[in-house]
Amino acid sequence: MMKVFYTFLLCLLADLIYGQVYVQTQVDATVGIDRKNWNGGSTAFHSEGYAHDFTLPASTGPCKKITNIAVAINITSYTLNPSNPPGCTPGNVYINQYYGCGAYAGGASCEVSSLIAEPNYPTAGIVGIRNFNYGCPLNGTGLQADFGGNFSVDIIPLYTPGCAPTWNQAISLGYISYTYTITVTVTVQDITCTGVGCLAPATTMQPCNDGNPCTINDMQTILNCDGSICSACLGTSVGTPPTPTFTQLGPYCQNATPGVLPTVSNNAPPINGTWSPAVINTSIVGTQIYTFTPAAGECGTTTTMSITITPSPTPTFSQLGPYCQNATPGVLSSMSTNSPPITGTWLPALINTSIVGTQVYTFTPTAGQCATTATMSITITSPPTPIFTQLGPYCQNSTPGILPTVSNNAPPINGTWSPAVINTSVVGTQVYTFTPNAGQCGTTTTMSVTITAAPTPNFTQLGPYCQNATPDVLPTMSNNFPAITGTWSPAVISTTTVGTQVYTFTPDAGQCGTTTTMSVTITSPPTPSFSQLG
Repeated sequence: MMKVFYTFLLCLLADLIYGQVYVQTQVDATVGIDRKNWNGGSTAFHSEGYAHDFTLPASTGPCKKITNIAVAINITSYTLNPSNPPGCTPGNVYINQYYGCGAYAGGASCEVSSLIAEPNYPTAGIVGIRNFNYGCPLNGTGLQADFGGNFSVDIIPLYTPGCAPTWNQAISLGYISYTYTITVTVTVQDITCTGVGCLAPATTMQPCNDGNPCTINDMQTILNCDGSICSACLGTSVGTPPTPTFTQLGPYCQNATPGVLPTVSNNAPPINGTWSPAVINTSIVGTQIYTFTPAAGECGTTTTMSITITPSPTPTFSQLGPYCQNATPGVLSSMSTNSPPITGTWLPALINTSIVGTQVYTFTPTAGQCATTATMSITITSPPTPIFTQLGPYCQNSTPGILPTVSNNAPPINGTWSPAVINTSVVGTQVYTFTPNAGQCGTTTTMSVTITAAPTPNFTQLGPYCQNATPDVLPTMSNNFPAITGTWSPAVISTTTVGTQVYTFTPDAGQCGTTTTMSVTITSPPTPSFSQLG
């Protein structure tokens, strides 16, 4: 039975070294013909010996390597049977060591090419320790010990070939026996990027990404056994990183819907990235700075864009109204008086003059314009009644006043009359209607003008007068109420001629009255008559 002992050794080296120790004795041996195939496979001259097989440890990692196999053979004693057959004497003791043979399977089973050592010692003085140390590869044989391989140590005591009866069975027949301990110590070490000798690393250069988007041909060295990195990933610089360029956004009106910050620059080739803040905020008036950072793998510097948010101007308009009730109103302008003008729509869209009072109309700018909403209050007034100074009454057939086309209101109301001229030919009251001109705020109104019959002037009768007497003065003011003034023709009473004379009274211009006459009698002076006296 094979006895295996494991020992782990820590060494103060850059690499981890550990060993495994295998110990076998004569009890563990397989007794049989020497396995070395030194004569073409024939076992005719092979001696019997002790065969030991050691299975090398399994790998604990892809970068482990067996760097040394130390063999310590401690022969503590040997015994020769005094009854050896005649002519059979032991010769040297061979200690054959192999790597790469299979487990013992009978004589001549191991090729000479797998033999790494075959030291031999005379039987005299064989007792003691023999140390063998095999580096990497195994002492210049070209054989590289690998995990799980078979390492063999055989102790072959030689006998005189051909001695009777069976010299090649000396051990099994009890001619000779040995007591010993074979200790095999296997040292395992990590292969590293800085290894030398048999630990020299097998490496490969492969493409990589050094994290710098402004380099090209990035390469790194990896350790083949486990892909670990031996050299940092480095690339060739392409020069000064370009600054991402963008079409300037803004300015934007406060609370307006802004443009979208582009994630791809205008450069050729374009640079992809992100912005911080990611979205334009138009709620605050002023200039805000947005920072663009290229995405991982993009070659470019960070850059900024300053975006201005301006206060929303209030649309201004020429005030409309006030309007007279039911008048035709002005048109609400869809373009403000601002510079530049602001276009938009009104709600309500049309001015309604049917209702007296103040109405509010709201202007909403067209989408995309920087402006707030605005309002206009428009007053609808009740139409005033035009006021005029009363004309008349007029005397029949007199010249009337002119109907005024401008009222006494403040502001005055212009318009026309129907009929347009006062007719004094007909006695009575006539109604004249005033209609305001278009665009004038006022109702229609009427004026009643009275035409009266002309009165006859009344005078106190004068005369009769005595011929050549001094007459009264013809009065220029009649006894009517109101009095009628005028002139007489003739203007003075003449008393020189006896008889009746007619005087005609003509009212002054503008006096309502007819002409009239007064007949004044001039009498002859009578002769005084007396009762005769005497």
